[in-house]
Amino acid sequence: FIEEVDTSILDRPPVPQPLLALLTARSEEWARLVRPGRDAARRDLILGMVTDAVGLSSMQTEQSKEQEQEKEQEQEQEREIEMERYIDMSYLRDGEEPTRWAFCSLGQSRRADDAPSEEQPRPTPLVDGSFYPASEFRLHARAPLPLPPYLHLSRNHFNLEWTGERRLKNAVMVLEWVPSVAKIAPLPTGAVAMTEAQKARLASALKLLDVDSTGLYERS
Repeated sequence: FIEEVDTSILDRPPVPQPLLALLTARSEEWARLVRPGRDAARRDLILGMVTDAVGLSSMQTEQSKEQEQEKEQEQEQEREIEMERYIDMSYLRDGEEPTRWAFCSLGQSRRADDAPSEEQPRPTPLVDGSFYPASEFRLHARAPLPLPPYLHLSRNHFNLEWTGERRLKNAVMVLEWVPSVAKIAPLPTGAVAMTEAQKARLASALKLLDVDSTGLYERS
């Protein structure tokens, strides 16, 4: 048989119809091809099964929901990317060019220009400001940590004069610096009493290392 092809264009969006209505209209359209008896019974059986089934509109609605969900997920991913870009842009990057300093200055000492004459000379990198005590290191609007006085940070790693939020550099180099070997002396071993809260936090941290519950912290 030859089925006519409808090439007309609607002037409005098509109205979705239930699957049962579509099948019923199609069976009536081709009723001349349905023979009485077995074919008609099979047609009625199919229409009866579709009566309580999900219609075309429901399937289209479900498909539309899935497409909307996928579109929302894509939009959410785009918003997250934009947010990451915004957060990245919120970190200031000005003034991050490193300042060169002479490596030989690690073995030199002098007084600051405005220092009194009775003041002892200090290592040149500390006087010039190339390095500063680690106990002064702090991020924007944060408090410094009570680090020991023999630790120092390079101003090229983090400059205390920077303002606003900054990203810390992930490249770190540790230098053991001995300005004068003759002045090496053991550090005082004064014990500092811990509070009960500090003891509890230390015990909780050490418990994570005691994987076999023996009370020993050995190399695995």
